[in-house]
Amino acid sequence: KVVVVGSIPSQHFRGKLSTDETLIFKLETLVQRLDEKDGALKGVPYFPSGSMIDGLAAALLTQCQVMKLKGRLLVSWPDYDSSVVNLLTSVLKKVCPTVDFGVSAKTPLFKALRVDSDLYT
Repeated sequence: KVVVVGSIPSQHFRGKLSTDETLIFKLETLVQRLDEKDGALKGVPYFPSGSMIDGLAAALLTQCQVMKLKGRLLVSWPDYDSSVVNLLTSVLKKVCPTVDFGVSAKTPLFKALRVDSDLYT
């Protein structure tokens, strides 16, 4: 089972997106969609027809489709925002309940990110 997370550039979305609203959409492979036992994301709407996803996220989901794997792509709007992180965390907890999505200052990855971010301030 593969879960890919990405974001929606505004130029690739058909329709109006409010900058005040945090949204998540899903795309699934056929094998994933036919799995009636997996209802973890029933409340998440499908990505609107006519809109476009490109890049690595789309390539990974396409590869899952070709290899007949269960795959999901979760795309968020806006691109980067703390509300998106909170919403994605709550959705991912439903998909991967055994994974700890908590981040603290003691996490090695978090420390590395803080060091890297100092380069850009």
